[in-house]
Amino acid sequence: MQQQLAKYLKPFAPFLGLALLLLAIYYAFQNLSFVTLQSIHPLYLFAIIALVFLNLLLTSSLFHIITKSFPTTSPVRFRLMFKLITASSLLNYIPLLRPGLWGRAAYLKSSHNLALKDSLLILAIILGLSLYIFIPAASILLLGVIYQFPSFAINLILLFAFILLTLIPRFTKPLIQKLLLNRTHAIVTPTLWPLLKIIDMLIAALRLYLAFLALGSPISYHSALLATAASLLIKLLGLTPNGLGLSEWTVAGLIALTTPITAPLAAAAALIDRAADILLTLPLGLITAYQLKHKSTSK
Repeated sequence: MQQQLAKYLKPFAPFLGLALLLLAIYYAFQNLSFVTLQSIHPLYLFAIIALVFLNLLLTSSLFHIITKSFPTTSPVRFRLMFKLITASSLLNYIPLLRPGLWGRAAYLKSSHNLALKDSLLILAIILGLSLYIFIPAASILLLGVIYQFPSFAINLILLFAFILLTLIPRFTKPLIQKLLLNRTHAIVTPTLWPLLKIIDMLIAALRLYLAFLALGSPISYHSALLATAASLLIKLLGLTPNGLGLSEWTVAGLIALTTPITAPLAAAAALIDRAADILLTLPLGLITAYQLKHKSTSK
């Protein structure tokens, strides 16, 4: 169903994403004064940008570790994977069907003879892993809102869930190897897979939490985590480039429904997070893309 929806929306995806983003900007700043924007302390923006960088490091680590489970002519070093992830993060803003994925797959095929089907399987594993983490987290937090669980109870349930989600791959390693890899090549540190994804999600939620603090309208970290998990699920659908527009409206809607914060203010916080992402991804992506191109042409 997702593939059919993506197929129909593909020609309109960039326009849809841009329209939704512009609408979110208009909606947010229609009810937000320039005095509020001017009062935002630069340290908040720098902190969010630093967390975006940390998200890139974690994503690179996850791809790097999972790639080790697949045969290559030479080991894929973390430094190279970081460059590939950073460049692909920028490419994914281009209105095509996951251009970052195809660029990364082509490069690893050329440089390390990683089979294209293995690159696709790595992506499938990470997408499945994301659903494996995001859906339980969002469900627990949503139930906490509906039934008004106390914060300590939500923390305990989340902690138990995260420990369980991290340990399951350790005990099901043979099954994972048979179902996902179906090969004799060993799976490398499967316990780290969900752990890295959980930390990545928690840091992304901290970015949104800081964005609300920057606007002088703090929300609970649980609310930020719920909105983040939902927006990350929306991004996984790939309906617009990097979830452009859709993720901002998801955050705005969920925050408005579950907290006293208004939707325009929530949209503004989501846009601050998006701006921080672009401010880092654009220059860093261009630099790493140039380095990768220069390295490939010099061989």
